[in-house]
Amino acid sequence: MASGGRATLISQMLRPHDLIRFATPHYALAPIAGLQMQDDTIMIGDQILVRCNRAEWETVERGYVFKDWCAEYYDANPVFLFKPFERAIAVEAMPAVLDALARDAARIVTTCRLYKTGPLLEPIYTVRFLVTDSFFHRAVGPYRTEYLAMPVDGLIWPLEGNEAEDLTLLYGNLEIIERTAGTEALRAVIDQFNLSHTPAISTYFSVHVLLTALEMLFDGVPKRVISNTTHYDRALQILRWSQGAGLDPAFDAFYNDHVHSLRNAVHHHVLRDGDIDLNEVKFRMQLPLMLGIRLLMRLHRAEVAATLKELKQAQGWQDLGPKDLLNGCLDRHAGGDPDPLRKVLELQD
Repeated sequence: MASGGRATLISQMLRPHDLIRFATPHYALAPIAGLQMQDDTIMIGDQILVRCNRAEWETVERGYVFKDWCAEYYDANPVFLFKPFERAIAVEAMPAVLDALARDAARIVTTCRLYKTGPLLEPIYTVRFLVTDSFFHRAVGPYRTEYLAMPVDGLIWPLEGNEAEDLTLLYGNLEIIERTAGTEALRAVIDQFNLSHTPAISTYFSVHVLLTALEMLFDGVPKRVISNTTHYDRALQILRWSQGAGLDPAFDAFYNDHVHSLRNAVHHHVLRDGDIDLNEVKFRMQLPLMLGIRLLMRLHRAEVAATLKELKQAQGWQDLGPKDLLNGCLDRHAGGDPDPLRKVLELQD
């Protein structure tokens, strides 16, 4: 590195086999921090994910890396959401392009979080790049270099090529939910779910957010629909449905024996004094939320709702909305009647 605090021109250190594959002179890039993949390119819906080599991310970083950056960043192989443009991007259009980039990237991150657990960070917190006719523009967030630091630190979410089809279905469902009337409550739960992953908040507050999200998703159901279960019982039921006999007994212990006292400790601000592993608590609450949100997205789709008339009539639930229907099915599942939930699960994603 150069002395005296001056930056080193990284292009002087490029390896010969590092080629820049961006054929268009006009494109936008948003790194998905934590995302790692072996394929060079994967499509999720109409979104293009590219695993950038060193030459490519150094190019969009304008060829400079400052001396206090970690040398191991060169091996990060960051994954970017890549959007090519046929024409030059006008200056007045750049804010809208960057906003759309952040929106689509955030939807990708939500999709991945709803598919399997793991550390991911939206580019609104790191950086977004826009390149047009050799003009480089960056929108910088508070966690500027995390898209390079997270892989180096082992904080990764591995994306396999054979997962793209399932992720595309989830991504499409999220798009539908975003433009469907009457889904505001579900979108609020998704926002809470995403907030619980944000590094800007403490683990303690994340647990508080997750407790609220569990109540939003599994509570507030008419008493005539529920026989003898609490919202924590129904959260546990969705895990039992998903994992069957393979469910970790620690989940039963958590939802049967610990979650009530945990909630009281959080609401009375005494949890900070305990020795509870809050990261483990986060995982045990994020998992039923992940499954519940996915099922509820399915139930909100108009074509799915039309196929549920027979089930609703059989249960006397004609006037129930998707959330109450889901909780009613989980309540029946807890009481030994798996048929209502099974019929819901038979519906296509």
